[in-house]
Amino acid sequence: MAVDYATLKKGGFMRQKQKNNFSLRLRVVGGNLTAKQLAKIAEVSENYGDGYVHLTSRQSVEIPFVKLDDVEAVKDALAEGDVEASHSSGPGSLRSESKNNYSLSG
Repeated sequence: MAVDYATLKKGGFMRQKQKNNFSLRLRVVGGNLTAKQLAKIAEVSENYGDGYVHLTSRQSVEIPFVKLDDVEAVKDALAEGDVEASHSSGPGSLRSESKNNYSLSG
C-alpha cells in the first residue's frame, strides 16, 4: 500500500528520519492549552508517541515517534480532548511572529 505523505503532512504529520515514524504538530492558538487538552496530549504521547512531547519555539506542541499504523487512532484520541492537528506546514504557510518587541537595540 502506497503512503500519501503529502496528505499526511497537510494533516500535521511530518516524516521523521526513523522509518515509519512521524511527528505530529498540534494546533495551539496563541500558545494556550486547557488542562483537558494537556492531559489528552500527555495520554496520546504515552500511548502512541513513546512518551515524548516537544514544545516548539513558535508556541506549538509536537508529538514525535507516532507510528504510521497509529495515525488514525491518534487523530481520534486527540479529538476526544478537543485537540486538533495543525493543518499548515511547510513553505507558504502562515506563521506567528517570533520577534522580540523589547529589543535593546534601535
